Amino acid sequence: MKVILSRKGFDSKNGGSPSVILPNGEMLSFPIPGHAGDVRYGDVRKTADYSIEEFITMLGLKVKASDVCHVDPDLMSGSLSRQVGWKPIFGQCDAAATHLTNKGVQVGDLFLFFGWFRRTKQTPRGVVWDTSDKGRHVIYGYMEIGQILSIDDPTTEVPAWASYHPHMHPQLRSSLNNRLYIAREHLSGTDSVPGAGMLRFTEDLALSIAGRNRTEWQLPEFFRNVSISYHSPDSWKDDHFKAADRGQEFVVDESEAVTEWARSLVLNSKGCP
Repeated sequence: MKVILSRKGFDSKNGGSPSVILPNGEMLSFPIPGHAGDVRYGDVRKTADYSIEEFITMLGLKVKASDVCHVDPDLMSGSLSRQVGWKPIFGQCDAAATHLTNKGVQVGDLFLFFGWFRRTKQTPRGVVWDTSDKGRHVIYGYMEIGQILSIDDPTTEVPAWASYHPHMHPQLRSSLNNRLYIAREHLSGTDSVPGAGMLRFTEDLALSIAGRNRTEWQLPEFFRNVSISYHSPDSWKDDHFKAADRGQEFVVDESEAVTEWARSLVLNSKGCP
């Protein structure tokens, strides 16, 4: 099993703010603004208590409820209205998809999705940012690949329930190496853990060192023995791993230690449906 560290959600250029860690540990990754598809921020419900439209108001986000958003990866069943048969799904195309193909990413490999997250506080008027937290890169979700569809090929049959996905929109459908990655039913080796989902915050999921630049990561020592795409041995500094400022997917060479680390993060976090 390869592990892919996949950067997703709001950042300083796309959305202009962090995503949120709620006081109960629930993490919500805000989808970046989009240009393809019909899903708008006002359509997306992220928790049982709040929609994205409410977070826009409470946190002063730089998007509007009427803006098109790129819900991808789409990991939570309750985020949108679903057709029968829906499964968690992730799309990639162009150079990023080519990178995944060239690195041999295939069915059975595991995406760990990370992004820029910041703690929040509950107040009588709702959720507000915790000003003591500058934000960190945090792993917030996962997907074990169960199926890969090459949808740039017009002969590829795509399930009807996936027709809403932004990579199925005419503006993206014919993009070079357009791929849909669909989750397994269950995490391999288990019969009850979903094959994809959101994770509840614990310190083990934080990649960034607290109080430091968010690209200064604290990776386990055994990562020194494996290759990570977009990085080199020079990425290792005296007291941290310097993550690349650019790049969507960092593919880690197969390693039993890395696989066990990734699976333990999933199995030890109480996720969200």
